[in-house]
Parts: sequence; C-alpha cells; structure tokens
Amino acid sequence: MDSPETKLLIEQKQELIDQYLQGQEPNFLEKMTTRLDEYFYRVFEKSIAARKMVISGSPFAIIALGGYGRKEQCIHSDIDLLILFDKVIPPEVEAFVQELLYPLWD
Repeated sequence: MDSPETKLLIEQKQELIDQYLQGQEPNFLEKMTTRLDEYFYRVFEKSIAARKMVISGSPFAIIALGGYGRKEQCIHSDIDLLILFDKVIPPEVEAFVQELLYPLWD
C-alpha cells in the first residue's frame, strides 16, 4: 500500500507529465527533481528512524547524484542517492532506508 507521501508524488508526477505534454511545462526535469526533493523532505520529517539517528548524534548527509543531483531527473530514471555517515553507521539506518526508498520501488 502506498504511503500518503508516495501517493502525492505519483499525483504530482502525473500532473507534470500532463502539463509537459500540453506544452505548458518547459522546466520538466527541474520540476521533477523538486518534487522528489519535497517527497524526501516529507518522508524524512515523518521518519522515526531518522529521528533516532539525529538524537543518537550520528551525523549524516543525503546526497543526490547523477541526473537527480544535476536537477535533471527524468520520469522513469533511477534515483541515485548517497547516504554518507561521519564514522559509524547506526543500526537505525536499515529502517530509515526502508522508510525513505522502499515506497519508490516499482
């Protein structure tokens, strides 16, 4: 079952596609990238595992790579992310990655 965040992303992607096909969206790739950014922000804010990682003092960064990192995310392209940790990878990472990425797998 899709989460509310995933459902919203699917709806937003379809709106962008429709606008593009009607010639109303010249910045399609950048807007697609922005929609993904917004999705990741929403999921991160709701993530219990992310809160545990922040509370435990495990510094990390989520880095967009490839087309996503260049703000050129195509509609059916892979989403390339790097989750970078300072020293130790905390045990909550597996749950965090599941919350963040599993809903996007088709």
